[in-house]
Order: sequence, then structure tokens, then C-alpha cells
Amino acid sequence: MEKYKGNLKWVWPIKGRIIEKFNPGKGNKGIDIAVNRIGENIRSAEAGKVVYSGHGLTGYGYLVIIK
Repeated sequence: MEKYKGNLKWVWPIKGRIIEKFNPGKGNKGIDIAVNRIGENIRSAEAGKVVYSGHGLTGYGYLVIIK
């Protein structure tokens, strides 16, 4: 795995209402964001490759993993 070498600037991945905050103690390992419509663009803080997109992992809702 390549080490991070720059200054990462946080950006919100999508515009929407936060419906569940990150809380691993209660089983939520991410931020749940409600969006207005299907097909909204998702942004990442840095370039990467989408390695998973779907709802096949129980408990995660619709999930996008960017490596």
C-alpha cells in the first residue's frame, strides 16, 4: 500500500441530510447520508478506483468503497 504523501483536503462525498453519524460503538461504521435522487454524483477527497458499489453487504445500506 502506498503511503500518503500530500495534504488531504476533506470534501463531503455528496450533498444530503445526515441521518446517522459515525458511531462504531453502536455498529455504525460510516456516515449515513440521505440524498434527493438516485444517480447523484459522489466525490472523493483524492483520486482512486471504485472497488465496490452496491447494497450486498448486510448492515451497510448502499455502499461505495474507493481504494
